[in-house]
Amino acid sequence: MIRRYRKLTHIAVFVFLVFVPLMSYAAVLYQVFGKGGYHIAELSGTFFENKLYQAYAALLSGFSEPVILTDSIKGSFWSFTIFGYKVSDPLAFLGHLLASGTLFMPLLASILLPVILALILGRVFCGWLCPMNAILELVDDLRGWFQKYFYFSLFSISFKGRNKYIVLAAGLLLAPLTGISIFPLLLPYVAIGREFFSLVFYGATTTIGLLLITAIILFDFMISRRGWCRYFCPGGAMLSILSFRPLLKVERNSGSACNDGCNQCGERCPMALSPGSNITGPECMKCGECISTCPRGILRFRFTSRPAAALPLVLFFILLSTLLSYGSSAHAHHIRGFPHYGYAENYPQIPTAQYGGATGDWDATMVAFFFDGAEELRMSSDTPNDVQFFIHILNMKTNQSYMGRMNFAVKEDGDTLVGQLEGITPLEESAYRVRQTFPRVSGNYTISLRIFPEDASGPVVINVPFEFLRKGPNYRLISVGAGIILCLIGMALYHKKKAISQQTSG
Repeated sequence: MIRRYRKLTHIAVFVFLVFVPLMSYAAVLYQVFGKGGYHIAELSGTFFENKLYQAYAALLSGFSEPVILTDSIKGSFWSFTIFGYKVSDPLAFLGHLLASGTLFMPLLASILLPVILALILGRVFCGWLCPMNAILELVDDLRGWFQKYFYFSLFSISFKGRNKYIVLAAGLLLAPLTGISIFPLLLPYVAIGREFFSLVFYGATTTIGLLLITAIILFDFMISRRGWCRYFCPGGAMLSILSFRPLLKVERNSGSACNDGCNQCGERCPMALSPGSNITGPECMKCGECISTCPRGILRFRFTSRPAAALPLVLFFILLSTLLSYGSSAHAHHIRGFPHYGYAENYPQIPTAQYGGATGDWDATMVAFFFDGAEELRMSSDTPNDVQFFIHILNMKTNQSYMGRMNFAVKEDGDTLVGQLEGITPLEESAYRVRQTFPRVSGNYTISLRIFPEDASGPVVINVPFEFLRKGPNYRLISVGAGIILCLIGMALYHKKKAISQQTSG
C-alpha cells in the first residue's frame, strides 16, 4: 500500500513539473491573442501553440483574471510559489548567501517549511517527492530485470558515504570564490524542472541538463547501484544533516524477530541500510520499500515522540515564513523561480543583487548580474564594469505586469547622464533586459525607468538607486562558512555512528 501511494505521488510530481510550464506558456499566448482569439492563434501560432491556447481559453476564460490565476502557481522544486506562498530548497538560500554575502529575508523565509519537515520527517523529500529518485527507481528495476533475463552482471561499486558531504562542502565553498551557486548545475531534480520548462517554451532541451541526467542514469545502471543518492547527491547530504534526529523512523516491532538469514529489506533499501536490524539513521529516505518488502510485516513507521508536541513550533515557523514571504516586494512572477531574475543566460543562479523602486501604483524590481566572481578573473576580462539588468515592472493596484515600451537611463551623482536606451521592449514574457557599461565602480548612480502606460495621462518615471558592487572572495565568510559546514558534517557523522553502535549492541 505504501509503495502504491508513493508511486501515485511520483506521478503527481511529474504532472506538476509539466503542468506549470504548460499553464505559464498558455497564459503568455492568452495575453498575446486575447480572449476568443482562436482565428489569430491559428494563423500566428504553431499547431502546439494553437491547441494549448484553445485548451487554456476553454478552461479558464470564465475567470475574470485567468492570467493572474495561472501566475499564482509557478516554479519547480528548486523554488516555487503557490498562491503567494514561496518555498525554496535550503541550498538555494545557502548558495545565495555565500555567493552574494547578503541575507535575503524572503529567501530565508521560503526555506523554513522544508527545514521543519526535514527535522520532523527526515529525508522524506528524497523518498517521496524527488523526481530524480523516481527515475532512478525505474532504472534500478530495469537493472535487476536486465541482469535476471540476460544473465549479465553489472558493476555495483561502493563508495564512501561521506563523499556526498564532500560534494556539499565543495559547492558551498565555491560559492563565495566564484560568486555563483553551483548547486542548480549539480542537482538533477533542478535540471529536470528546467528541461521541462525549456521543452515547453523553446521546443528544445538544454545540453548541460540533459547530459547531467543521462550521466547519472548510466552511472546508476552500469557502475553503482543507486550510487548517486547513496554517495554523491549534495541535496541528500543537506537533508541528512537537517534530519540527524528525526521524529519519524522505521523500526521493527518490539518482540518480533526476522526470519533466519532474511535480509530482503536491506537488499531492497535504496540507501543500503539495515531496517530489520533497526539500523537506519539520518540516511533513511522514508520511502517505505523495506516495509512493503518485509515478508513478515514486522517493520513500520513510528514517531519516536508525540508529533503533536512539535505542532506549535511547526505552526509558528509556517506563520513566520508566510508573513515574511507575503511582506516581500520581490515578485516571483516568472516560471523559473524566486525571486525574479533573468534566466536566458544566467539561470539557475540566484541574482547577485536586487534593487527596487516605486512611483504611485507602479513598482519596479531590478536584478543586476555583475559577472564578478573571483576578483582576479573579473578584472582580467574585457568589460569588467559591465552590468546586465533584468527589470520587471508591476502595477500594484491591478497586479498586472507592464509590457509596453520603456526608456532606460543611468545618471551619476543625480544629474550626469552616463547611459541611455530608448524604446526597449520585453525580451521574455514581461522581463526587460539591458546591459550597461559603467564608467567607474564607485559613485552614486540612479537608474531612471520611463514607462508609458495606456491608462496614464503621461509617462511615469521610476527612479531606482543603484550601487555598483565590486568584490573579491570574502575569506572571512569562507572561513566561518567552512567551520559551520565541518561542524554540521561532524555532528551528522557522530550521531550516525552512535546510533549504529547502539542499535548493533542492542
